[in-house]
Amino acid sequence: EFQKTFRELGGTIVFFEEPQVDTPDVKPTVLKARGAKPDAILISSYILFPKYVKEIRRIGMKAPIFTVEADSGVIDPVKQFADGVISIGPDIPDTGFAFG
Repeated sequence: EFQKTFRELGGTIVFFEEPQVDTPDVKPTVLKARGAKPDAILISSYILFPKYVKEIRRIGMKAPIFTVEADSGVIDPVKQFADGVISIGPDIPDTGFAFG
């Protein structure tokens, strides 16, 4: 589990919320997160990523945003808000790899 490992490595989690993917408004969650004054933000939801990034930047939060496996499908719609986003994805070999 991410939280357990993060804490074991010395990290501190100041805010955690696991919203439903069909949530229409992420602003209440973003406002709670802002109140916790995080040094960084992890958005693990591919589906909600655009909503969160847009709202985080709209309210003026400047913290770096980490996400998992972001691609152009989620970045392009919010690219004007994506400054400081760091995508953590799987390492894909560039040689010697074949599907089959």
